Amino acid sequence: MTVCLYNDDAYMARFTAVVQSAEALRDGRYDIILDRTAFFPEQGGQSADTGLLNGRVRVLDAHIHEGIVHHICDDALPVEVAVDGEVDFGHRFSHMQQHTGEHILSGLCSRTYGCRNVGFHLSDHIVTVDYDKPLSEEQLEHLEDLANRAVWDNLPVRCWFPTAEEAEQLDYRSKKEISGRLRIVSIPGIDDCACCAPHVHTTGEVGVIKIMTVMSYKGGVRLSILCGQRALIALRQKQCRLDQLCRQMTCGEDELPAVLEKRDKELKETRLHATQLEKELLIRDAREARGRESRLLRTENADMQAMITAASCLCEGISVPVGVFSGSDETGYTFCLMAAGGLREFFAGFRKALSAQGGGDDRLIRGKCAASWTEIQAYFESVQA
Repeated sequence: MTVCLYNDDAYMARFTAVVQSAEALRDGRYDIILDRTAFFPEQGGQSADTGLLNGRVRVLDAHIHEGIVHHICDDALPVEVAVDGEVDFGHRFSHMQQHTGEHILSGLCSRTYGCRNVGFHLSDHIVTVDYDKPLSEEQLEHLEDLANRAVWDNLPVRCWFPTAEEAEQLDYRSKKEISGRLRIVSIPGIDDCACCAPHVHTTGEVGVIKIMTVMSYKGGVRLSILCGQRALIALRQKQCRLDQLCRQMTCGEDELPAVLEKRDKELKETRLHATQLEKELLIRDAREARGRESRLLRTENADMQAMITAASCLCEGISVPVGVFSGSDETGYTFCLMAAGGLREFFAGFRKALSAQGGGDDRLIRGKCAASWTEIQAYFESVQA
């Protein structure tokens, strides 16, 4: 079994070890096993450490099986030779900030609202936590305040292996049954939780805990959170986007909601007016087409209700099918077909000849087709000839 150095020292970034095996994988990478390692393997919902062996072989991933850590690398190393390992500590410390922050949040959520943590995922980009009960906006805000107060109190974080007797006396959280040696992460007054991952020494190193998004999930709630440097970067990016939006709207942050509401109202009114003008124009075109005894009408952009109105105009006084088409040869056409009756029989051939899809009844059928305008005209002429 691999000696896991990260259990004793989460801040260990450099170590020496002996290569026990180096097996080529089918994808061109190599599975390297060391007698001991500071690389934390993917487990417990957390992605693996990355780094270097002998300053040149990249450790791309790591996983653990039956107590043996497998380092997935981009090159091989000779067996039974001592090597130097170097963990990407920036990557490691970011994971430590996120994971300890999650323990603070989940411990307080359990103590304050009786929620059980039923899911956790920590990658290089996101941290999600699932709780088995819904939480209101006010509860989440209170939880976030409590969590950050625990950060600012700079409490000690203890990672330890209790004896069997000590474990029986502990009231600790765990998302699953523990197999093997029990490891506990304790934060006084906040949380005791079974966990295999590296953590910071004190809660102050977490920096800040920010709940970013909230969604309902399996009868409970899923939170996306960021801690420490990740939270700083995300909030900086949000502020940059907010500043850009304020410049575009020529207003301050406090004025932005009202300005956007006004802009949204104006846009809706403009769209409504434009739709009405488009409808009137389409009806005029339909009347002109009827005067030319044309049974087809094409437009670039019209809503279906306006197309139905135009088709009704084309259909007056005749028995053969008419059609109104909106779109282009490049994007395809939305269509409205209308007739006094017998339209389904007409549409059977129309659908096959023009790669059309749609539905309706014997008097009105709506849908889409991928044919060109020339092909559409030719089909109408051939059927009505």
